Amino acid sequence: CASIYGAPKLSVYCATKFAVRGLSESLDIEFSRFGVGVKCIMPFFINTPILDAGASGSNESMADSIKAGGTPVYTVEECAGVIYDSLGSKELKHIVGARGKQLAWLTRLMPGLVRSRLTADVKAGRAPGS
Repeated sequence: CASIYGAPKLSVYCATKFAVRGLSESLDIEFSRFGVGVKCIMPFFINTPILDAGASGSNESMADSIKAGGTPVYTVEECAGVIYDSLGSKELKHIVGARGKQLAWLTRLMPGLVRSRLTADVKAGRAPGS
């Protein structure tokens, strides 16, 4: 969930996701007077073509690198299910995947711990959050 915590080697990507989250929150408030709600879908790792690219200059795909570290990669169908379910909810934010929900919870309650863990993962050459 790049909109919840910064991820190493994904600085620009995370910045755009933080911006989308802020935009979604602002639009939800602005349009509420018209009875229009906005949803912010926050996927964890979703198995899409972007994950087919090589990870860290290797021949291994990002998906394989992520899975090797024990981090789950969710399906497009799981993401679509969250989007569908969000339509019947008044909540703004909807996280795809249990691991993303866990990290969101930890980031909110113990931000220093999450940052320390991500830093340790990077220093050890592991996929962040694995």
